[in-house]
Amino acid sequence: MTKLDLNKLYRRGDNGRGVRRTQAWLSLNGCARQTLQLMLLLVTASCGQVQVEEAPQQFTTPVWSGASLTLTATRAYSPTRWEDGVATLDAPLSFLIPKHLPVVLGNSGNHRADLRFRLSGAEEVVCEYQGGSDKAHPETTVERARAHRYVFRRCSNGLESGQSAQADWFQLHLHNGDHKDPARITQLRVELGGNMSELEPPISPEESVALRDSFSWASTSALPEQNLEGQPALYYALVYVEEKDQVDALDEMLVHYSPLPLFSEEFARWQGQQGTFGHEGDGQGQFLFTLMPAATYNLLRKAALEGEPIYRVIALRDLPAGAQLDDGSVSYQALRESGFLYRGLQPADVETWGASEGRTGQPLLNQLRRAIVRGIAKVVTGVVRLAVKGIGVIDRWGRGSIQLDVEFQVFNTDRGFDQNVPMQRAWGEGAGQPVVLPDLRISVWQFGTMAPALYTARTGDTGAATLRVARGRPTTFCMRLENDAAVVTRFLLGMEFCDFQSLTPARTQQDVDMVQPLRSGPVNVLAQASEGRAYLRDVAGYTAHKAVILIGGLASLSGRGEAVAPCLNMPSKGHVPYVVAVSAALSGACETDDIWKPLIAQAVIAAVALAGPAYAVDIILPDDDAGDNLNSRGVLSHEYGHFTLCSMLYRSSPENITVGYTDAVMNRLSNCGLPGPNAEAAYLNEAFADFMSGQFAGGVNYFVPPASNRSQGMRYCPSASGACMDANCGALGQCLNGADDAFDRQVGRVATLLHDAFDGRPSLPPQNAPGNADVWSNRPMRYSTDRRGSSDDERVALPGTALFRVIQRWDARGALLRQNSFLGGLSDAMAEAGVSWCDRCRVFALHDSRWDPSTPNTPVEPLCQSAPIRDWIGPGNCSGTWTPWLNRDAPSLSGDWESLVDFLGMGQACPNPLGIECQTVTGVDWTQTGQVYTCEPTVGGICRNVDQTNGTCFDYRVRFLCP
Repeated sequence: MTKLDLNKLYRRGDNGRGVRRTQAWLSLNGCARQTLQLMLLLVTASCGQVQVEEAPQQFTTPVWSGASLTLTATRAYSPTRWEDGVATLDAPLSFLIPKHLPVVLGNSGNHRADLRFRLSGAEEVVCEYQGGSDKAHPETTVERARAHRYVFRRCSNGLESGQSAQADWFQLHLHNGDHKDPARITQLRVELGGNMSELEPPISPEESVALRDSFSWASTSALPEQNLEGQPALYYALVYVEEKDQVDALDEMLVHYSPLPLFSEEFARWQGQQGTFGHEGDGQGQFLFTLMPAATYNLLRKAALEGEPIYRVIALRDLPAGAQLDDGSVSYQALRESGFLYRGLQPADVETWGASEGRTGQPLLNQLRRAIVRGIAKVVTGVVRLAVKGIGVIDRWGRGSIQLDVEFQVFNTDRGFDQNVPMQRAWGEGAGQPVVLPDLRISVWQFGTMAPALYTARTGDTGAATLRVARGRPTTFCMRLENDAAVVTRFLLGMEFCDFQSLTPARTQQDVDMVQPLRSGPVNVLAQASEGRAYLRDVAGYTAHKAVILIGGLASLSGRGEAVAPCLNMPSKGHVPYVVAVSAALSGACETDDIWKPLIAQAVIAAVALAGPAYAVDIILPDDDAGDNLNSRGVLSHEYGHFTLCSMLYRSSPENITVGYTDAVMNRLSNCGLPGPNAEAAYLNEAFADFMSGQFAGGVNYFVPPASNRSQGMRYCPSASGACMDANCGALGQCLNGADDAFDRQVGRVATLLHDAFDGRPSLPPQNAPGNADVWSNRPMRYSTDRRGSSDDERVALPGTALFRVIQRWDARGALLRQNSFLGGLSDAMAEAGVSWCDRCRVFALHDSRWDPSTPNTPVEPLCQSAPIRDWIGPGNCSGTWTPWLNRDAPSLSGDWESLVDFLGMGQACPNPLGIECQTVTGVDWTQTGQVYTCEPTVGGICRNVDQTNGTCFDYRVRFLCP
């Protein structure tokens, strides 16, 4: 018998993601297997040949990196004026010469734009670009679509588009555009940097417009619903979608669709490339590639001819040779030989289908069209079932299979943070651990046949995915920026990062363990949204809606670089009139002292109205010259704080999202986007968002906390400051800074007030609980355990679950976001959590302009017995008598119990205490112990051993304030 090394032959590693990895296995030939558990636990034999399979190959692909510099150039015609995009950098930037310069307002005509750059001490390079149209003033829709970009012609040093260059000075200049365009202005914007170029779309904007405008349902004919072989006929078709509901309708009707083509020869244009698909379409809509049953097509055609079109265009598309039957439908044999699965389904998957297996209950279209979609779904479910059975059981691994493990690592894009470590969590039990992207959809396309085989999986809680794929085939993988937290989109669908070069046939001969580093603005955005949702789930016990986040060209139409969270994806909000108003305000149309403001505002309003349904989004992140919106560690966290308010308000009272939140956003945009200190809805809205971004990311967007570090639009609390978010902004002389204005100080007052209501715990709580926002070291910022926060000048520590109660109590006091309703709701939530009138009084008084921190022992009660605090917390007083310190229980098997009911039974306490203090018998306040503890006047002091990290409570004592 052969002597075997068990450690070499078999090793199981979980690697934190539940993936079983077999480093080698035994293949036994000929004789029977004996005594299995004696030798290997899994497999052994008394005779036979031992074969050892190679370990999975491990490799890290190059960092997928997004743009790090944005340049904007504008040309106005009446009056004539230019504004160039100019940037001087501290360090050279590596970038690819752009193929196009995208136009975001107006059109290029056939005119010229230049991109100039140089490296210090070197000669300036001039790259020339020509308008995409061959006419100075395009007239047709197709010509105008071509004029949505300037096309590369030449560079003065001989560089071609797509080649690499380095520079530390840049200038983007627009010589001219179409001065007859209705926008009356031309503006272009380009992103430079990184190695992830924008991939050419499957259908160009001009092709999309030409197909869209030439299509007529009246010129179509019904299709035969059975093919020549007696099976349900399937046709390759392009479907034009103009709003997300139309995409959902394809799911409900069980149509197979993809933003990328369905046949292998159509992928040749991207061979060997890495990059992103923005899926922006033509600005009004986007074509999806579908495999559609003829029965579905005929029913949709019938609805369109009767005046209720679900889709403006469904255009049949030519099939590759060998994939098409004589009747024009798709060959089932070609699909079968390619390993193609219709919607990923095998016959066993549809065996038990009911009447309709599509998605239902979506807010699709209008009521009549919704009924049409439901009716079609019921009819075609049986057709799809027959089609899946007709394709048959597919062995997709005729050559054998391999295991593909893909792990994503998210790196910082914020210049103030350490670029050499992965992005780190700022809260809860996982503080300091790498941020991950859970629930991402990973698509793997394998070629070599008529239609590429498609495999999909989703990343787990550790940001890794495992797929079983065919051995030895050319393989592409794509990652869509969408998960259960958010979708990052430029139009209707999530952006995709695709790699058409890493997984060659040679690399797929054996198991692959691949690490993919990501350093990209859009990835950074999704990572922060994922962190926000995880915080709400794990700390606040709240499940948020999925956020729709718009970036790119359409996002930039909403204003000149200002991020906004309009929450237009909430079902009860009408989007077009509202967004037009938001766009006008963001563009600053009322600021007539700046000639660009009214000119750009007029163009923006027209463009937004044209884009229409694409603005049914929750968060809009325009490109800005500094790159703050996409690259900042905290800007999206601040906007997700706004989204949190929307989501909770909608969950509390759906009808009030339109009234309350709309009022708050428009109040923020009042006075030309510069609201004053009396704009209550505006500063309360921003304060809530800053409080949440402090929790999510350890930073704030508006005010300047003491000793904070600034980076890319945010201020971050250093771990060792001992103040920062614990400063009592609003009190006499507190949080004053030359960069703050009166509005910002109002934001700081309420944000730190909210912070004081929820922190009150040790700096580093051992559980998922509200934190102190003192997370980062000094620059370059990284997570630090040397944390000092949680000032002990108040004793309130609301649980995270009280966050939703604050919103509910606000809603109960009034629909509009005002101090009396919102701060009154905060007081109500504190009272419900057992916080005494005295403790509530102190929290509010510490942030009152009448409180003087230089005299900390001055009683605060008089401040609370007058407006405005009295209006929030109601009448009350702190007069009373403290009981002696009480300690009835030493730490027992279950914990330390100093409950009010026990002391009442012993005649040592009063029935309705005004307040309570809890500390260890050595005099350490419970908030400084690091233990999970309940200290409430109506409950007493309770510590449970099972809640502690070391399993043992300290010995505590309590005293009650009795009337």
